Amino acid sequence: MSQLSPDFDSAVRGKFEVKDSFNLPDNEMEYKVVYDGASKARFKELWSELSPKGYTPWLFGSRDDATLVIRKKQPPRVYRSRIPALLFFLTLASIVSFALLQGLVYRELSPTISLYMVVAAYGVCVCAILAAREAGHRYASEKTGVAPSTSFLIPGVPAFTAFLPSLGFVASQREPAVNRDSLFDVSLAGPLAVFAVVIAIYVAGEFTWVQSSLTLQSALSASSFIQVGQINPSVFQLAFDTALSPFMRTLPAGYVRLSPLLDAGTVGFFFLFLNLLPIAQFDGGRLLSTAFGDRFLRIATMVVAIFLAIVDIPNYLFIALFIIAIAGRETGVQVLDDLSEPSTMRKLLFFLALAIALLSLPIPQNILGFT
Repeated sequence: MSQLSPDFDSAVRGKFEVKDSFNLPDNEMEYKVVYDGASKARFKELWSELSPKGYTPWLFGSRDDATLVIRKKQPPRVYRSRIPALLFFLTLASIVSFALLQGLVYRELSPTISLYMVVAAYGVCVCAILAAREAGHRYASEKTGVAPSTSFLIPGVPAFTAFLPSLGFVASQREPAVNRDSLFDVSLAGPLAVFAVVIAIYVAGEFTWVQSSLTLQSALSASSFIQVGQINPSVFQLAFDTALSPFMRTLPAGYVRLSPLLDAGTVGFFFLFLNLLPIAQFDGGRLLSTAFGDRFLRIATMVVAIFLAIVDIPNYLFIALFIIAIAGRETGVQVLDDLSEPSTMRKLLFFLALAIALLSLPIPQNILGFT
């Protein structure tokens, strides 16, 4: 037994009532401990104490027969594939493609508008929304001391993914979280950061929109390339429109507000909606698994896919099929403390996140207006 073993042995016995202990190879130890109401907090303290020394505690079994194992800390799993980089560049290409289509729509409604301005503003805002998710996720990972998960951007496809240039992130854990509370916090931090950035972009768009030079009807009759349809906003967008309307100039009947920021905000709200739904591999699915276990996740994923197909056929059909395709994959949720339950507050926050998702849904959502 190395000189470090007595250190973590005293740490374990100072926080848990030990019923029995066993020596393992490589100076590792196994303990049979009593699990009680204070064990969740004490385990986190033990993890904070042992992690700098190069050891990791694992708590598993049952509350009546709890096993605590102290093992040498393993480095986070490194994903060496080039697939994440490839998906990243495909997503950038998708954003540019959607931005160009958006610019063409604007040119139909206002021939003097700058195509480059629309492409740049729309593209930058959508990239900022996607970056916000990763920034929030990594910030929470640093606070909890757990390596951030490996994220894979899913690019959108024009004419297949409605108006979404990206379906969001599919994530895979690089190392276990301390407990379900910390994993929940990391999973929720990304969408909350997206929510804040989307609101900022949409409100900025409320104050910077310009009026189309043509009425919607005249643009439709004159266009030989593209037809422009009306976008139905989400509940959140309607709320912001109503709250800010006293400060906005009046839009004459038949004309359209043109703002790449408003359109990027619409994309952001739907991106938030999709990623907060309880779908396998998405943030909402990880929240569901963490708060209530994996047993409901596969059913919830299928329900969401059917819901999307019903809400807007055929615009969401491709998205629904994609969700079904990934439904069979497990979320891979891993925690060091497998016995503690998430706090009641976090279970309530799951339903709050679900409410935010539903209030972010624009219906029927057809930003390009193809008919």
